[in-house]
Amino acid sequence: MYAVIGRRHGKILSGDLTQGSGNFSVMAILPVIESFNFAQEIRKQTSGLACPQLVFSHWEPAKRPRKLPCPIYSWAIGAL
Repeated sequence: MYAVIGRRHGKILSGDLTQGSGNFSVMAILPVIESFNFAQEIRKQTSGLACPQLVFSHWEPAKRPRKLPCPIYSWAIGAL
């Protein structure tokens, strides 16, 4: 799960185990452009155990190579 988020240029904000349930919750920020097909990939990597939820969080200037035309994109916050 961490590898999928890292490969998509995401940042992990927190990760907590819910006591008594065995559920692990991860909060991360992910560039919106990287969120396309994120749910399918995270489910594939976790054998269908992950339940991703993507919610818009904020705008932030993009850290990008010089050749890309768009200077700004949005970030989404994801909870697994």
